[in-house]
Amino acid sequence: MTTLKHGTDYLIPNNYSLQLTIDAKNKEFFGTVILQGTLTELGIKEHFFLVHADELSIKNVTVNNENAEFSAQENNEIHISIDGSESEIELKMDFSGKVNQTIMNGLYLCKYKGGEIFATQFESHYARKAFPCIDEPAGKATFDVAICVINEHSDSYKVISNMPETSVEKNENGDLIHTFDKTPKMSPYLLAFAAGNFNEIKSSTKSGTEVSVMSSPIQPLSQLEYALDTAVKSLEFYEDFYATPYPLPRSIHLALPDFSAGAMENWGLITYRETALLCEVDAPINQRRRVATVVAHELAHQWFGNLVTMKWWDELWLNESFANLMEYICTDAIHTELKIWDDYEITEPNYALSRDRLEGVQSVQQIVSHPDEISTLFDGAIVYAKGGRLLKMIWKMLGTSQFQSGLKSYFEKYHYSNTTGKNLWDCLGDWVEEFINPWLNQSGFPLITASIDGEKITINQECFGYNAEKNWTVPLFSNIENVPELLAAKSADFNIDSKSFDNLETLPFNSENVGHYIVSYDDTLWSKIIDNFDNYNDMTKLQILSEQAVLSASGYTPISRHIELLKLVKNETNAAVFDSAIVLIGGLQKFAAANENLQPKINRFISTNFLDLFSSLSAKYLQDSKSLNIDEQQIFASLIKLYAKYDPATISPSLASILNSEDVDSLILSGSYIYKCSTNSVGEYTELLDLYKNTNDAYVRLDIQVGLCSAKTSDKISKLLEFMLDHKNVRQQDIYSFVAQLLSGNNSRYLTWTWMKDNWNWIDDTFANDKSLDMFPRYAGNRLITVSEQNEFLEFFSDKKDNISLNRSILVAEKEIAANIKWVENEMGALEGSL
Repeated sequence: MTTLKHGTDYLIPNNYSLQLTIDAKNKEFFGTVILQGTLTELGIKEHFFLVHADELSIKNVTVNNENAEFSAQENNEIHISIDGSESEIELKMDFSGKVNQTIMNGLYLCKYKGGEIFATQFESHYARKAFPCIDEPAGKATFDVAICVINEHSDSYKVISNMPETSVEKNENGDLIHTFDKTPKMSPYLLAFAAGNFNEIKSSTKSGTEVSVMSSPIQPLSQLEYALDTAVKSLEFYEDFYATPYPLPRSIHLALPDFSAGAMENWGLITYRETALLCEVDAPINQRRRVATVVAHELAHQWFGNLVTMKWWDELWLNESFANLMEYICTDAIHTELKIWDDYEITEPNYALSRDRLEGVQSVQQIVSHPDEISTLFDGAIVYAKGGRLLKMIWKMLGTSQFQSGLKSYFEKYHYSNTTGKNLWDCLGDWVEEFINPWLNQSGFPLITASIDGEKITINQECFGYNAEKNWTVPLFSNIENVPELLAAKSADFNIDSKSFDNLETLPFNSENVGHYIVSYDDTLWSKIIDNFDNYNDMTKLQILSEQAVLSASGYTPISRHIELLKLVKNETNAAVFDSAIVLIGGLQKFAAANENLQPKINRFISTNFLDLFSSLSAKYLQDSKSLNIDEQQIFASLIKLYAKYDPATISPSLASILNSEDVDSLILSGSYIYKCSTNSVGEYTELLDLYKNTNDAYVRLDIQVGLCSAKTSDKISKLLEFMLDHKNVRQQDIYSFVAQLLSGNNSRYLTWTWMKDNWNWIDDTFANDKSLDMFPRYAGNRLITVSEQNEFLEFFSDKKDNISLNRSILVAEKEIAANIKWVENEMGALEGSL
């Protein structure tokens, strides 16, 4: 592997003047970029500097108005020769390229019914696909941008970029040139522009920042209102919380029909997948939560990531971990009705712990020595969820006041600059760096085992999941007297009053689930926890359920505790606690995957366990659908999906009639499609495939997708898998989520795994330049469960480990399959006995 050169070691960019013309008919572009910069001592000494360009044709290169020699090198580098010792240079390059119509990065094409949008996605290193530049986070500069679109409808086209438009003029051909104000100093990956016809609604913050939400014209304006309200309130919240003004005059939020990620924090022009931005103001709570947290996440980046940016991708967590934490802090402040910390508890901790338990998973801070490694960093479970948990731990240890003052100092000191983690820790507190570095730089997390003997508690620390000499300083977050604040040693013991465990609202260790670790309690302490379960607050119940899922899957606690907890929550009234129990049910399905004779027993247990709750909520809904409170609505929606999947015959004729109707309440729409796909004919299933293909409503597509993936017969599943191969049917951005859901179903798992192997060349061609290629072996590793499937996985991916973007995912998946097999083999008999 060649050593990666950094362009900023040779040239410090100061300003780009970018003039770009998009030929809408031929899907091509061409332009001129003028880069003004300062050569470093190394650049002068080596007589060259470099810029990045990928899939571009370059000509007419001049440096300080003199023709310059240039050559293409590895890693998309263009080396430009220089003579003399002038430090200030002006590089001018003419270039051209093709609009990407397959992969959603660089300058690419979005399609919707009746139209198209040209948009950009430059994170992590794709600005080089649209114009030559020093495509690195540390290559900060200002940008002067002018965009022209050659199109017979260009007069109606709106062109937007990071900054407000300053002029629109016609060139000699009569095409409009849109010129934008100079950007602040920023990294190239944050530059953005888009052209097309848009719907738009506007508002402004208290401080005068103009805020707008935009979409393709086929989306109703009413679906933009909730995001606009959230964006305005989020900006106002962050200005107060950070005590730092939003640096730009406006904030645009654009929903794109085709978008690979969830959203992208381009400074002043944030782009989103439609389901991450659009929803009605009275939409089901899960949709509003999704939109609120994504908008809050991307706006958190306007400070963390944009105003202050990591120096290099190995500290991506400086961007994403903070945005992950802040999205919850912000949403909790501006939308209290969403009970967002409940949602946090059923998603982030379990997501982080389930993946971080596996040997070989990346650490939060990960060295990057090759461009192909950058895409592998965007592991939502680690850099986002785990990193966010670590920062939540710091926040709780510091207290909100000190946390906020440290952030203010950080922004004041490093605005428009690039930083490392040390810069942040120095602003937060002199002890923080030494404490947090082992958590950031080591994969995995501590297992704290707690046992009691009389009134003596003994706790031990080890690396969870596998043997490794790792040690952390663990904040115990206990509300019991005599328990120390920190555990730095491998073990400790102390005396307590045994009555301290009675009637607690939280667990004795890691109260409120703040720390990124798990506590495993011996049988005596576990009995006390179970006896006290009904007295715990909802957050603690969530913690117990999510930790048990991870403890059991890793062989630390018996599967019987799954059943014990499911019986305790069979009449649960908190929606988050109920949905956390669904995770335990998902764990049971792995046993049914290995032993199909177990499926009817598991189905019968699920059906019987929740029948009283389902019956009462069904009766209430049928009498008056508006009478259910928010928690009851969510639980009822989850129960319909549960029964439609595992025991559709239990659903009453009256409710079945509603689920089979054409006009179904959005609350239970996904349950309706599961029921239809479970019970209806192949012909009716085909009609749903057509409905999925033709609807303009992204949320309806998601609901239909859930139903389609729940099909139980091979003929239906095979139809769906064939359907997925055509991008006219399923947008590229949605393929891997289909695969994940199908691999999770015991009726569709093996068919989907076979489809993945048979169509790997298509998958590789489609996703090779996208961040999501490594998700395919990752999802397979999570769900393959038998020794024969393990052997197939090892054989199939044996020659693919040389691919840098796949290597880590394959190795971790191998560990996960082995762990799945071991868990099922060890606990199969115990589960059959418990059922």
